[in-house]
Formats: sequence, structure tokens, C-alpha cells
Amino acid sequence: MAILFPNKSISSSGSLINIPGQIIQVVDNTSTISTTATTAAWVTVFTTNITITNPSNIVMVEYFMNDRSDQGNGTWSLIYHRILRNGTQIMYSGYNGAAANYIGFYERTFFDSPGAGTHSYVASVLAYQGTVWIGNYNSGSTNQYLRLYEIGQ
Repeated sequence: MAILFPNKSISSSGSLINIPGQIIQVVDNTSTISTTATTAAWVTVFTTNITITNPSNIVMVEYFMNDRSDQGNGTWSLIYHRILRNGTQIMYSGYNGAAANYIGFYERTFFDSPGAGTHSYVASVLAYQGTVWIGNYNSGSTNQYLRLYEIGQ
């Protein structure tokens, strides 16, 4: 049974209630990460899965990572971040960093419409020239995360 509101409705399916515009579920993957990356390959830092309860719902993706780069073979040492959903790139940062000894973070929040089913979101990093440190390596921070919020539509 649905309760109708102007242009919106609340519906239920089994024990789940879908309210347009409201958070239906949160999958929080917060971790202490300490790794390095080079120009050799993308390094996976998070894998987080979510099962969508209603195929028209959307996912708000929230990503945060501390990073540090040191000068590589040239004047730049850059850090790239990306997020894949089921193997397809849905977010790419461009570079993050500057000349030698950049210490900072990368943060991104965006919406995705994956459709029905279970979806795997993978965050990874890559260095351009030299080595980058990811997570709490030399930064002391333990609040890196990849969070997924299912939002009713």
C-alpha cells in the first residue's frame, strides 16, 4: 500500500520502505590505510559493495583519502585518484599534488545511478613520476573512507 503525497509516494517492499529523497541505507568503509603507489600500476585502496533495494534509487558516493608526494624524476610528483563501479570508471580526479613534498588530501562526493543489483565500487590511486604515500603513511590520519548512500527516488 502506498501513501500518496503531491508528486511523491512512500512505498514498501517486504520489510523495506522507500521514501523519495531519503537515505535508505549506508555502507561505510572507513579504514586506516598505509601504502605507496608508483607509476607502475593503479593501487586499490578500497572496495565497497552495495545492493540497491529499488532499481530507480541512486547512490551518493563519498570518498576521502590523505596523500603525500615527493619529487620524482622531474619537477612534479602527482597523485591520481579514480573510482570504478563494476569495473567501469565513473570518477577520475585528474592530478592532485604539486612540486616536491606535497602533503594533502583528495575528497569527492558525487551521485551515481547504477540500477538494480549488487554493485562493487573500487577506489584506486596512481603516481606520476616518483612515489606517493597513501593514507596514514607519514600523516598520522586514520579517517580514509569510501561511503555509499542509497537514496530513494
